[in-house]
Amino acid sequence: MSGIETVRRDTCKLVGSTLQRVLDKLMIDQDVDGAVALVKEVLSNLLQNKIDFNDLVISKGLTKEKYEGKQVHDELRKRMLKRDKASAPRVGDRVPYVIIQGDKKSAVSDRGESPMYALQNDLPIDYTYYIENQLKMPLTRIFEHIISEEKMYSLFHGKHMKTMVKQTPKVGGIASFVVKLKSCLECRVLIEEGNLCEECSKNKVLIHSNRSKQKENALQMYEKTKEICYTCQGSRAEIICQSTDCEVFFRRFKQKKDLDKITQQMLEF
Repeated sequence: MSGIETVRRDTCKLVGSTLQRVLDKLMIDQDVDGAVALVKEVLSNLLQNKIDFNDLVISKGLTKEKYEGKQVHDELRKRMLKRDKASAPRVGDRVPYVIIQGDKKSAVSDRGESPMYALQNDLPIDYTYYIENQLKMPLTRIFEHIISEEKMYSLFHGKHMKTMVKQTPKVGGIASFVVKLKSCLECRVLIEEGNLCEECSKNKVLIHSNRSKQKENALQMYEKTKEICYTCQGSRAEIICQSTDCEVFFRRFKQKKDLDKITQQMLEF
C-alpha cells in the first residue's frame, strides 16, 4: 500500500488500523455489510471512550523555529515552553498531540494538547474532530464506490452515533466554574446523600458484584501491560520508561487511571 492512510504518518493510528480492517473485510472476505458494521462499531466505541488512547495520538515533525501560519504542533510547543521549558520539543523532534474539546470559536490549532497532559488532567477528547477530520474522508473515498448514498449516510448517522461520554476537565476553562454535585455511582442521577439513588439501592449487591468484576478486569489488563514493560526493560523494577513513541506507554498510564477510579468507587460502597 502506498499513499493512503494505512501507511501515512500524518493521521492517528485509529485511521490506519480501521482502514486496514475495512480493506480486509472488502477485499479478502468480500463482506461489504461486515465492513459497514465494523465502521459503525469503531465510531460507537470512539464516542464512548472505548478506543485505546494511544490510537488517538497524532504526531508531526517540528521542522522550523517559526511557522507562517498557526500549526497545531507549533502552538502546542509554545504552550509547553511556558509550562516546562526543559520538556518542550525542539526543532527536529516529532510532536505527539491529541485534539481536545474547546468552545465553538476556538481553532483546531489551539486545541492540540500533549497526550500525557491531557490524560493527567482528564481533558475531554474532541471525538467529533476525529470523526470529521480523521476518519470520514478516508472511509468515504473507499465506500462511495461500492455502497448506495443511503448506506453512505448511515455510516455517520444513526443509533451508533447517539451515545457520547461526557468528561469534565480538572484544570482550565470550564473547570474553574464547575461545582461538583454528588451523584449515584450507578445511574449518575443527582443525590443528596449516600452513594446510590433509591432505585439503584434495591440492586446494591448486584451493582457491587459487577463493579468487583470490572475492577478485576481492569487490574488484569493493567498487569498484562506492565508485563510488556518489564520484558522491555529487562527487569521487574519500577517502570521508568518515558518513551511516548511506545505503543503501550499511554495505554499503561490510562489503565492505571481507570483502575484507580474504579478502586475509589469500590471504596465508596
